[in-house]
Amino acid sequence: MSNSDRSRKSSSRTGDASLPVQVSSSIFTTVVGLAIGGPAGAVIGAVAGPFVNKAASLIEDSIRRKSSRAEKALQVSFAKAGLALDDFEAVFADDPRKTDDFLSLLTQLYESDDELTPVITELMSELIASGSSRRDRLILIADSLRGLRACHLRILKALSQGKDFALSASDLAQSVDIPEIELRSAVHLLESRGMIKDQGVRPVVWRLRELGTGILKYTVELRSESVVEK
Repeated sequence: MSNSDRSRKSSSRTGDASLPVQVSSSIFTTVVGLAIGGPAGAVIGAVAGPFVNKAASLIEDSIRRKSSRAEKALQVSFAKAGLALDDFEAVFADDPRKTDDFLSLLTQLYESDDELTPVITELMSELIASGSSRRDRLILIADSLRGLRACHLRILKALSQGKDFALSASDLAQSVDIPEIELRSAVHLLESRGMIKDQGVRPVVWRLRELGTGILKYTVELRSESVVEK
């Protein structure tokens, strides 16, 4: 076999081995492009004809679901405020900051887990009818929700059902069906947001705080009207 034949054979094997890597890379960049820029973003992200349509279909389905949820929340927030969507311009025309705050909430709802929809919808409704001082507090509450997932709400709900709104770490883990060691990051996030508190005893006991109750009231009904620790 000549040197040129061996070179061509070696090159062929190398090309075949690299093909899965090239295809995988194309799919990855296509999905990223679609996620950040829709179909046009996919063209920028990668040229992978057969994969663009498949990735576009999956991501467009997600966009449709989120858009439908945001549209419904928009309608509900106006209805709760005693207004119709036709009143949108009248509500926001002379208050640019109110407009910005409302659209920020709507964007946050679009990007959040479904379980947070009732909370953010209520904040949107209250913001529509509120003055500037009240809006500041609503936005602070909204900021505390960023990055929360369904499991965080399950933790708050479990604590609301415990004696004196508290549970040991082991009981909490059992209640939400998450191993205690895996639960640590979730409870520490909630603690850093001021929603729950480590009671400072051993074994560890977590207790629901006022902010946690305020958020939870939009999604579950508390068993009593007892005052929790501030």
